[in-house]
Amino acid sequence: MKKQLIILISSLFVIIIGVVFYMHFLKKAVETSILEQVPASKPHQHVTPDGEVVQHTHSPIQLPKTDSQQNKTDPQQETVHPILRIWQNLDLNEIRRKYQPYTVQEMIEKWDPEYIRRKGPGPLGNPRIEAYLEKAEKLYPKEQFLQHLMDNGYPFPDYLDYDLAFSTRFSVIKVKEDFENPETRSKVLRDHRLPEDTTWEELEEVHIKFDIVSSLNEIWAAEADPSVFGGVTGMEGVFIPFKPNTVHIYISEDRKASIFTGTTLTQQQKDDLTMYGVAPEGITVVYTDKEGRPLPSDAKPRFYEREMAALEAAEAHVEQLIADHEALFKTLPKPAEKTTLEEQPVPSQQAQQAQPQEHQSDGSELRANGRRPDIPIDRRNIPPEMLPSEPPSRANIQQWFEVLQELHGGELPKDLRVLQAAINELEEIRQAAADKQQATRQRPPERSAPKPPASPE
Repeated sequence: MKKQLIILISSLFVIIIGVVFYMHFLKKAVETSILEQVPASKPHQHVTPDGEVVQHTHSPIQLPKTDSQQNKTDPQQETVHPILRIWQNLDLNEIRRKYQPYTVQEMIEKWDPEYIRRKGPGPLGNPRIEAYLEKAEKLYPKEQFLQHLMDNGYPFPDYLDYDLAFSTRFSVIKVKEDFENPETRSKVLRDHRLPEDTTWEELEEVHIKFDIVSSLNEIWAAEADPSVFGGVTGMEGVFIPFKPNTVHIYISEDRKASIFTGTTLTQQQKDDLTMYGVAPEGITVVYTDKEGRPLPSDAKPRFYEREMAALEAAEAHVEQLIADHEALFKTLPKPAEKTTLEEQPVPSQQAQQAQPQEHQSDGSELRANGRRPDIPIDRRNIPPEMLPSEPPSRANIQQWFEVLQELHGGELPKDLRVLQAAINELEEIRQAAADKQQATRQRPPERSAPKPPASPE
């Protein structure tokens, strides 16, 4: 009895997986981009060589923009659901001719004994299965439900489809329960890409016709390519086939997230694909958009270019921070009389004696020159022996952090510590890419995007 119940429940998952496949993407933990982890700067004090104490806050880092090509469709703006559009274009007469060889009564006589033997309550009875069958018969009587599926184009070429038809009945009942529950109603509508004012009849229609489109997609894909052994249909109606040694991958254009469908890969193989575009040996890679449609063969999305743009933005931000501090000291009044280094008070004494003065500067007057000029020694509040002999360059970013550290009393604020760690991590990614390119001696190979199976004309 327990085994029969497990089989019954397992059949439900076959249908539900297809429904929620793309919705699962939204539930996945999305990795935060490296620069987004840098916290906002907190106000802090600087002591100038002439004893001024000023409040200062670092300007926020400018994150690189992403050119998202995704078409984010608002369910409220859709006039016809994608599944219903596909269903409207089905040739129902052709489907009945090819995939419905029996009448409802003939199917029941031919396959129902086997179905009851496998999924029924058994000779000793099972209260839970009996209760479900009773509820199902009350809401969707067997003969009427099967006839409704046939009228709408559900394929019934063999027993497996008869079995899956009752899994559809089970899932419709579950969806109805979720729709009638105020706590789950919004979620079930989102999963079906439907607006909040959707009626039960509209949701029921989309759910059933989704299963019809999904079943036909699998049949057509297998007819077009015998190596296909199933697949998954999304709520846009796009079918991703399962084929040996083939993986479909979607890489988000505006977030560090991805979806893999098909052949199982190790985490290292996934990381190499998403970050560097390096395909595992012997694996065919098909890049897709968010809905599962194959991208052009020359499209090879990966995170690497985005990380290098982030590294460029981070280095530019450090350069700007130094320019901002230089501007901070340059715009303050000069002392009436210049003193020698020995006569200057130490920073700790200056901080105790001087009153804070609010000062803000974005260093725009320095940016106009296109580069950071050298900072005069007498305008920096750091010992001369700590200054680099040459102006810092991006070839040695750590030199900049040494300057910033001294400008902040020997200890970097939290935002700069996190920024330094982020730059180090991005540098490791850059070096790893160079190593992989050296190892492979070539760019990622061209990948042909297969055409999705077309419906029979």
